[in-house]
Amino acid sequence: MPEKTGDTGDWQGQVPKEMKEKMEKKIKEKLRKSEGKSKAEELKEVSEGLGPLFETLSEKLPMLLDAVYESLYSEKAARQLGKAVGTFYQELRAGGIPEEEALSMARGYMDKMKDVFREGSFNLNE
Repeated sequence: MPEKTGDTGDWQGQVPKEMKEKMEKKIKEKLRKSEGKSKAEELKEVSEGLGPLFETLSEKLPMLLDAVYESLYSEKAARQLGKAVGTFYQELRAGGIPEEEALSMARGYMDKMKDVFREGSFNLNE
């Protein structure tokens, strides 16, 4: 299992590509081998190929989830959120928005961003 190094682990960004390449290779192999075979035989061969895929997922998925969690809840993410909210407020003020209204809008922006981080989704209609 690859080790994570610094803010951007060596494995980040590679997992989806590796998985995609493995899946494409397996599918191409199965398609080549499946010519002239019954559907039951094809299905059996495809299902046999899923074991290694699930094994890879069980190894790589925890690392991906850790990376996502760290990117959302780290000190660095908090610092970036603070800068984003501060910049948003400054731009509102520079655009002529009154102080109290700009402050209220900045609070709303921060609350929405916290919801995005907490829920992992974004809904403009809320």
